[in-house]
Amino acid sequence: MSDAKQQVINQLESLAAKRFYLQLEMEDANRQFKTQETALRAAHSVRINDIQSRIAPIDNQIWQLISEYRSSLIMPGKQSFAIMNSVFKFRRNFGSMKILNEAGIMQVARKLKIVNKIADLPSFQWRFNVKSFLAWLNQHPEQRAKFNDFISTTGETESLTLQPNENYTVFHNSARISPPSITIKKS
Repeated sequence: MSDAKQQVINQLESLAAKRFYLQLEMEDANRQFKTQETALRAAHSVRINDIQSRIAPIDNQIWQLISEYRSSLIMPGKQSFAIMNSVFKFRRNFGSMKILNEAGIMQVARKLKIVNKIADLPSFQWRFNVKSFLAWLNQHPEQRAKFNDFISTTGETESLTLQPNENYTVFHNSARISPPSITIKKS
């Protein structure tokens, strides 16, 4: 073997050994990071749960006070009211429908012979179309009971949002960070 070739092989062996060592070092660093990350996530979760447990009673008190005095706080025809440091806004959340089992809906549709009204025909087989199904269901509400096992509906709800009243400031502080809107959870 030539001397140059032997030098190249020796260099490659040295570089390969260094590369393997660095790979092991990187894997160890990743393992240590994941361990630290897990510990940080656990500590963060405990802290967040503590804060949420302190938020819940405040949200309940806000809802109770507003519910009790709603007629005096909110003017007729309005959905919000403001106090010195906050603006409270009510929002109606309309019910929604979620498809739980498309295959089940298609089976019922085959029995009712309405597949062509609620599905699209690609090159091979019928494919369920949510918009067509909902349109058909709105036109035929009497058939809804046959599909109840395969759809989930949520009723209309009301949510309350609390925002800082930015028009009201006691102290002028250019470094102040305005807090974001908060959705108050109803218990």
